[in-house]
Amino acid sequence: FSGIFTHEELKNAYVLRAEVLESSYLENEGDGKLTLQPLPLHAQFAPICGIATLDVDSDGNLDIVSVGNSYATEISLGRYDAAYGCVLKGDGNGSFKALHPKESGLVVKGDTKGLATLSNAEGQTILLITQNSGPLEAFILNGDASNDKLRLQPEEAWAEISFADGRKRKQELYYGHTYLSHSDRVLTIPENVVKIDIFSFSGKRSRTLSAEDPIVGTTHVRAP
Repeated sequence: FSGIFTHEELKNAYVLRAEVLESSYLENEGDGKLTLQPLPLHAQFAPICGIATLDVDSDGNLDIVSVGNSYATEISLGRYDAAYGCVLKGDGNGSFKALHPKESGLVVKGDTKGLATLSNAEGQTILLITQNSGPLEAFILNGDASNDKLRLQPEEAWAEISFADGRKRKQELYYGHTYLSHSDRVLTIPENVVKIDIFSFSGKRSRTLSAEDPIVGTTHVRAP
């Protein structure tokens, strides 16, 4: 900075510091404790603009799908264009492993920005990815078409999913996603689920679904 700006210019400058440059997530450890955890190296190749959390392989654990890049940098710096999309497989305990593009099937080149999901009439989950000065791209998530899906009510905020092996998973039901994106509010019901408790924004349980509920066994998106 001293070679670019004069002493007079720097004397009263407002100083900002970037302490963490990694794309990270906050792990909620309970009792009000949040821990910042960096994502794997493959998620650090370029800025992440679009991100979604979903179970891509129906193993009951949430995974991460992300896209990014930036062509809006200064000419002297060059583009941030090393990301082709990333699928991070979660183990259910807060750790993620990046899948090779040949394994995940996700390859998106360009100045990618928005990422949203929607469900079609056949029960498939579709990833929609936008980019500046480029086409809208769509990817079908293989393997979850046989999973039951439930359309959520406007006041429902999160779900607690209980599995047959004793595991529990809390899943947020977002309004809005990253970079001007909004996914449809559909909850995909994983395999081996025995109960789902759905809660409103006020924290009250709005409804409970059990293995005997009619929603189980259908591949269509059901209304509330």
